[in-house]
Amino acid sequence: MGIADSAASSAVALGTAKWMESRGIGASKKTILHLLNSTPEEVEKALDILASQDRWSNKETQPAINNNPIIRYQIGQWGLSISGSQLLIVAIIPSENATDITLESRSMMGQLMDWGRNQKNLDRAASFLQNTFSSQESKSSVLSMPATPLPKQSLIEQKSFRIFLIIMGFITIVLPLIFRVATVQKVNVQMQQLNLDSQRQCDLAKIQYALENYYERNKMYPEDIYNISFPEIITLPIDPQTSEHYQYRLTNPDRYELIAQLSSGRTVTKDPFLDFPGKNASIKAGRSTPPLLIDKSMYEIPCSLTEKSK
Repeated sequence: MGIADSAASSAVALGTAKWMESRGIGASKKTILHLLNSTPEEVEKALDILASQDRWSNKETQPAINNNPIIRYQIGQWGLSISGSQLLIVAIIPSENATDITLESRSMMGQLMDWGRNQKNLDRAASFLQNTFSSQESKSSVLSMPATPLPKQSLIEQKSFRIFLIIMGFITIVLPLIFRVATVQKVNVQMQQLNLDSQRQCDLAKIQYALENYYERNKMYPEDIYNISFPEIITLPIDPQTSEHYQYRLTNPDRYELIAQLSSGRTVTKDPFLDFPGKNASIKAGRSTPPLLIDKSMYEIPCSLTEKSK
């Protein structure tokens, strides 16, 4: 995945989160209060004082519906950063000598889990308002406090949004890069193992070719292939990875086993009776076997059998 694709994925994720937020999709909690001896203006001032004390931000007053104001506060300081930011939406409906208030705390950015933050926001706001308007003395004491203007935060300055960008950047850029590097390394290792196994198959074919020609000259196979010379091969090949000799075992004068271990741990065994049909029957009949040319296609690799080993 390229950087452009990662950036596009981040933009889609951000757009999806903002769309979910605009549609009210996400974790939320709601409660209703009935405050005696209060007016909408006094309730709004009390909320502003609470917002100043708890460092809320971004107060917005929406157009009133039926002369009932709706106020939105952003809360991002309570709890762990993983809980993100929440919106406290307050709908104020005046009644005779009282005020009905609907409090709703909603997680921002379409966050579906709030880890209990929304309920804590409601408990804090409801407790503060109820204590404020529990008596005339308490109301006078609270409403006499100054309410400092709330700070305005742009989207990029919001802590929860910065955390969101970091997480999305890790998911869409860092993880794909890690996966790609790991995949490339795995493919390189597999290609290297395949090349090594192909070389081993080719080496066995060269040695087997030399052994069959040796048999035609001497009517038997040698007991040890590493202490004699073959006209077909100047130097017998060795394992390309371990630099060790391939295993050779003479089972009888007319038969041998030539063994190589592949990268997977599986072994490949060359046996003239198995590799060349009719050889055993010819020996039992007392007939000399004709010169055997190894068919390169049965090894399924490009291998020049008569080339001199370097």
